[in-house]
Amino acid sequence: MIKRKIKEFTLDYGDNTGLECTVPCSLYSVLHAHGIIDDPYFASNAAVLRALSDKGCTFSARFSLPLGVSVMQNQLLRLRGVDTLASVSLNGIHLGTTDNMHRSYTFDVKGVAVDGENLLTVEFSSPTSREGIAKAAYMLGGELSAALPDMGIFRSVELVAFEHKMIDGVVVHQRHEGGAVSLELSLRTLGEDDMSRAVATLISPAGNVYYGGFAGGKGLITVKEPNLWWPNGLGPQNLYKLSVNLYSDSQIEDSYEMRIGLRTLALSEDGCGLVVNGVRFLTMGALYAPEDCILPNITKERTRRLLSDAKRANINTLEILPDGHFPPDHFYDLCDELGIVLWQNLPRDLVGILSADGDGCLAALESNLGRIAQHPSLAVVLQDKWEEGSEDNGEADDAAYSIPALVRRILPDALILDPVGDERSMPALIGDGMETMPSSKTVATITAPEDANLFVPALESHIGKRDAAIRMLSHISESYRYPYTMEDLCYASQLAAAQNISGSAQIVRRERSAHSGLIFDRLNDCWPSVSTSSIDYLGRWKALHYAAKKFFAPVLVSARADGTRVTFSISNEAKIPFDGSFSYSVVSTDNTVIFKDSFPIKVDALVATDVFNCDLTSVVSGHEEEYILVYSISGGAESSGKLLFTSVKNLALKSANVSVNIVGGGTSFSATVTSDALALGVFIDFVGVDAVLDDNFFDICDRAPRRISISTSTITTAADLTEMLRVRTVYDIGR
Repeated sequence: MIKRKIKEFTLDYGDNTGLECTVPCSLYSVLHAHGIIDDPYFASNAAVLRALSDKGCTFSARFSLPLGVSVMQNQLLRLRGVDTLASVSLNGIHLGTTDNMHRSYTFDVKGVAVDGENLLTVEFSSPTSREGIAKAAYMLGGELSAALPDMGIFRSVELVAFEHKMIDGVVVHQRHEGGAVSLELSLRTLGEDDMSRAVATLISPAGNVYYGGFAGGKGLITVKEPNLWWPNGLGPQNLYKLSVNLYSDSQIEDSYEMRIGLRTLALSEDGCGLVVNGVRFLTMGALYAPEDCILPNITKERTRRLLSDAKRANINTLEILPDGHFPPDHFYDLCDELGIVLWQNLPRDLVGILSADGDGCLAALESNLGRIAQHPSLAVVLQDKWEEGSEDNGEADDAAYSIPALVRRILPDALILDPVGDERSMPALIGDGMETMPSSKTVATITAPEDANLFVPALESHIGKRDAAIRMLSHISESYRYPYTMEDLCYASQLAAAQNISGSAQIVRRERSAHSGLIFDRLNDCWPSVSTSSIDYLGRWKALHYAAKKFFAPVLVSARADGTRVTFSISNEAKIPFDGSFSYSVVSTDNTVIFKDSFPIKVDALVATDVFNCDLTSVVSGHEEEYILVYSISGGAESSGKLLFTSVKNLALKSANVSVNIVGGGTSFSATVTSDALALGVFIDFVGVDAVLDDNFFDICDRAPRRISISTSTITTAADLTEMLRVRTVYDIGR
């Protein structure tokens, strides 16, 4: 068997010819890499460069095949991702066309491919030349993106040649019974030789080896005492390595490898939550957007950083937005490794072509769902508007009816939920409409200094929703003074969103039995913009991401007030009881402790309950603008919070002298932070270097030192980091 990856291409676009590029490659990525266009994301460049996609382009590749390929029985050219309208030719012979970016295309090239040098040509037509094409909706416009209708080759291109059969995939169905797992294997092959035989090998995380043979394309492996796969926070992400060898005449003709996780998945008996391995867990997650408007910019390293940051914030679930495309393989691999449960929306544009191209829709779904079927992280497929646009068209009705059957056939271990019909099973969506500025450092990369103003066109073009700026300023005004500088605006907008969403998250966690969980809008951006994300386009954590780490903590303490009567709650999402101590105190704005109390407390596993009530009228009355309530738990788990008796902007805050003493070196540091007065929203940042702290935008409510760890993006020293240090607090806004 010969498998020849075709990676090196050249781009011809207008007078620009022979521009070298490597798959993945696209019009905008190649033109920018060769310096022909400016950064599409800078200022208003996207609006200007959008017109480039009104004209087609051509990607060509010359590649060699070894002697003997041209006489092999089967010769296939496979294109895994073509965006979108293209004509494909090999050695001057037209093979076919593509019109669906979600599909994999396979062309029979027997009699066309030759030994030695070959020429592959993919000639693209403008994606703006046709309406209603199967192209990710966000690429054509909307609140998410820069609306750059790119075109190119974004996944692998391969020519395969073989004599008998090749493996096209393996479907695994799990049956958990009596403490063992039976793996029912179905082998998908291409070719027609019935004499081939296949053998499966399964290797456990501990190195135990299991074997299974196939008969009629079906195989069986039984695993006793399985190592189960768990979502983040509930247990380890055990992954098994499954490999299948296909033999012909005692020789291995093809091999196929994949990783699987053994787990059960069901809805709880009341339909309000997911049950994994018999444990009902609370969905705690975010919406996931495509990671870039220009697909070649999406790399495994970048995705790993994003998803690792999600796990660091205690996120256990991501919902994939329907405005995008099916993410690449490495996305699902990383979610398996990190224990991030996925709720998969089908691409809205793909479902939208049902009435025009039912066969194309189903083919795209089959190739993508088959590609991602075996990932333990894939839990739910959302049945949203699957029959939209199918009226008065019998074929489309059949196609729409076929989508649930197709999903159930390919994903037998996943749940199919209707966001409307299964509303009780859906996590609460919070944070919609809570747009914030990105980091001020990120703003500096997309505007000239003189254009760093929210209502200057250069920055205004990066606002997704038309009323987002007004809404953002309104949210700031509820709690904070007017921000005069761009740094203040970025900081205050992020604080306002984090405060609002934290409050909503705490309510859902306290009402655990009434909700399947919560998802905030959203984790990430596909270009630098004013958005609801918790991590901006360049990977910088906003205040919301630091807040999510707290409100998604396995054990969370929270408080709610009716005037000065306060009720404290603990939400325990750990599989073990919490046995520790609870403390609360009333603190003045000069960091004087007015009242304090503490006591031991126990809370069962996987429950949320009220633990204590108190009436602070005698302590707080008349001092609502000077006193705040702070509370915490410790012992086995740590969580803390504060409660104000007035709005933040009405607090009689004093100018705080915040001291930060940094030690360490390389990329790993620790800091001791103190303040001589109440300091809210303490934001630690560094000029010229990016850093992630284990906590930021935090409060210092007493005179005790606060210790935090710091990881920098580049190697530096404690002295240099101290020189680059910048500290901001709520008191500084508007001053």
